[in-house]
Amino acid sequence: MAIAKWMKCALRGQDGQATIELAITFPVALILAVVVLNLVNYLGVCASFDRVFAQQVRVAAAAPGVGQNLSDSSAVVQAALEQRYGRECSSVGVTVSQDAFGNSTFCGEIAYEPTLFGLNFRSILFGVDAPTLRHQTRYVVSCYRPGVLF
Repeated sequence: MAIAKWMKCALRGQDGQATIELAITFPVALILAVVVLNLVNYLGVCASFDRVFAQQVRVAAAAPGVGQNLSDSSAVVQAALEQRYGRECSSVGVTVSQDAFGNSTFCGEIAYEPTLFGLNFRSILFGVDAPTLRHQTRYVVSCYRPGVLF
């Protein structure tokens, strides 16, 4: 009984404090969760893209088919990447160039747009602009040693 009276006196004047604390911290925690989840997802997509791009360049560019030129190899790599990342990312691009020594440089770029737990949202959230994140990787195919990537 004495403990109940002491608790009642100690907590007097603090009615609703937990509600106010929740109302203040919940939006901050929600924004932090969205940022962390998007960051983790973006890093996962970048790691996967690097692996898949290297594999596609090895398959399509390092050992091209009969009569296949660099633009055909680039189109094959791009089609494979669009099939793999078409739903996760807004755009995938592959460019190819050749230097004076005959080495071919394949450059792949992926554009990632942040989401709200998987749902697309406007590019401005709570007055903060959510830019499209871009990741780029490149491989050089040696013309002197077929199948070797730099």
